[in-house]
Amino acid sequence: MNYASIFREALLITIDYRKMWLARLHRLEGLLIGFFIYLFVATTMKGFEIIFDFNFVLSIGAFYMLGASVNMLNQILDREADKLSTPKIPNTRNILKEVSLKNATIHLLVTTLALIILLIIIGNKAVLTLFAIGYLIAYIYSAKPLRIKGIPLLGILANSYGGMLLPLVIYFLFGANFEITLLLVVVMFFTWMMMFIVNEMLDYTADKKYGDKTTALFLGIKKSAWLAFIFSLSVCVCLILLTFLYNFVILILIGNVLFTGELFKLTRNANDKYLRKILPKMALYSLPFYMIYLIILGVPHLLKLFL
Repeated sequence: MNYASIFREALLITIDYRKMWLARLHRLEGLLIGFFIYLFVATTMKGFEIIFDFNFVLSIGAFYMLGASVNMLNQILDREADKLSTPKIPNTRNILKEVSLKNATIHLLVTTLALIILLIIIGNKAVLTLFAIGYLIAYIYSAKPLRIKGIPLLGILANSYGGMLLPLVIYFLFGANFEITLLLVVVMFFTWMMMFIVNEMLDYTADKKYGDKTTALFLGIKKSAWLAFIFSLSVCVCLILLTFLYNFVILILIGNVLFTGELFKLTRNANDKYLRKILPKMALYSLPFYMIYLIILGVPHLLKLFL
């Protein structure tokens, strides 16, 4: 048995975004959205200069490894259900159809070890605890007998922790204004709830065959689309409140309003064809505004550095 070859392949999976991002978002837009959301959260809480902080860079790596490890953990635990996914919906693609279970397990060990090393280097007990809770939630999300993925509302509530983790890590690692932190926690909560109810809608057929009782199955596609719309509308309300504390947030609000409009269209036409376009549209409407936001914050800071 060539262990070096197995380890090398597992390592390549680790650095391949198409095979490691959040459980149902292994496209480039998923990685970019997550990255820019974290930059938005961090710069809103601590200013653009946080980008040059070594611990912040380490925290990006920690989030990457957390996403990679819990994704593969859920793929391993969820492999029987994912065999029932339909090829017509690319977001439900089973990673274990592309790699062996052995390599997937090594990938899980590599990314988990890398995550632990990064957290030790960061050396913040609160941050370590937050990540540990996230890892535990990821396990009970798919593991039997709990398998909270199959419990209406509880599954998407569990996933929302990943979003709330972003501002909480910045708060405990660097300190920040409490009001801004609280609003961003709520924004991330509703954003992640919205994204994962959409993912449950994408997984509707596979979950139904497997016997899971997800929120989307419990409510049906039409009502789930309305729930996603309400979550996104709640994000808009929180962003409006946040603009009173940080004016430039209005740029992010514009992108979210546009995407909320797309979710409203989904409530009127909740079919597979339109549903598959929702997450790419989130990237289309969100990323340009995140980039403009960071440019506006960054240019004055960079001018001070180099002039």
